[in-house]
Amino acid sequence: GNVLLFAIDGYKFYDKDMDGVMDEDEPGMIGWTITLNGVDDMGDSFFDTDVTDEDGYYSFEGLHPGVYEVDEILMPNWVATTELPVEVDVSGLTVGFDRHVNIGNMQFATIWGYKFLDTYEASYPFWPNGLFDGDEYGLGNWMITLQGRDINGDLVSMVMYTQNDGDPEDIGLYAFTGLLPGMYWVNETMMWGYYATRPVANLVMVYPFPMGPVVIRIDFGNLLPSVDPELNFLLHAGWNLWSSPLVVEGGLTAKSLLAAIGPAGVMVTKLDTVSQTWKSYVVEDPDKFDFPVVLGQGYYVWASYNTVFKLKGDLVLDSTTPLASGWNIMGYNSLEPIMASEALNMVDGTTAWMITYLDSETGKYVSFVKGDPAKFDFVVTPGRAYFIWVEGPGSVVY
Repeated sequence: GNVLLFAIDGYKFYDKDMDGVMDEDEPGMIGWTITLNGVDDMGDSFFDTDVTDEDGYYSFEGLHPGVYEVDEILMPNWVATTELPVEVDVSGLTVGFDRHVNIGNMQFATIWGYKFLDTYEASYPFWPNGLFDGDEYGLGNWMITLQGRDINGDLVSMVMYTQNDGDPEDIGLYAFTGLLPGMYWVNETMMWGYYATRPVANLVMVYPFPMGPVVIRIDFGNLLPSVDPELNFLLHAGWNLWSSPLVVEGGLTAKSLLAAIGPAGVMVTKLDTVSQTWKSYVVEDPDKFDFPVVLGQGYYVWASYNTVFKLKGDLVLDSTTPLASGWNIMGYNSLEPIMASEALNMVDGTTAWMITYLDSETGKYVSFVKGDPAKFDFVVTPGRAYFIWVEGPGSVVY
């Protein structure tokens, strides 16, 4: 007795129009791993892989009659336009016919960039130039939106806020990922007191390029001509260590802060550095429990869910915050991010040994001790507050 063996082959291709069919202008793709699973008519299991060649071609030969599934190992940032796995049923085959299975893919696009403060230049053109220069810094907690339709006609609407923690080079960063080809508007949501030095709305056409990653960068630059800007503050559900570099007109108290936060705001707690005790105000408490929110000091804020709120006020460029011996909760009174090691060196009149912040996403505290290796250093940004331990009375000078 004999059996006629057969083959399964095909092409891995870049599906520009996402119809799952390999057209003449759609190229094959090299280096993709194609898998074949199955059970032949004798009940034996089969598994094999092949890697596509420079034309995107793969093949599995010498196969017994049976039922097989063709699949791929999907690479990051790609999506299959062919419904996988593809079943090939040649069970009981008495005449050998090879089977052809083409697999289409489309690469996701990424639109990313920075929100940055565009400062005056020391040389021509002197005015802010709309470019994110090396001496400028990103702005965290800035709202960026993306809206449009993908190649399938589906509406896409995304909102994110620029990064306000992590590595220094990540401050002000945003990234919309997983985008199909299509036409999108990428916009910044302007806040009071800022002047745009780049377009605030950008029309982006994402084409289905088959060569290399589809990555498009759009930066948003702003000048700060006003002394009373508006700032976004992001709170996570649970405890947040919070501060503001703004002096709000009429003054800000724990009660008015919770009102500005909205329904998510539940409680504000401060540290009395003299007695090293805590004082709290809970929403709807009598006014006798209210207390002022002071520039340069930090506070615990409890939010019942993730939320964003705005404050508008004067940005105080030169200020001094007194520190008591021992632990203090320090605010950060500048827009420009600095490192924790730099913050310790800003303390006058005493030695600051440790600075700690609360990662409100994880609920864990992260510390930097004076003299620690650089790998433990972290970025200090506005909108957050920090525990700082000092030997004796002193002050932080901005």
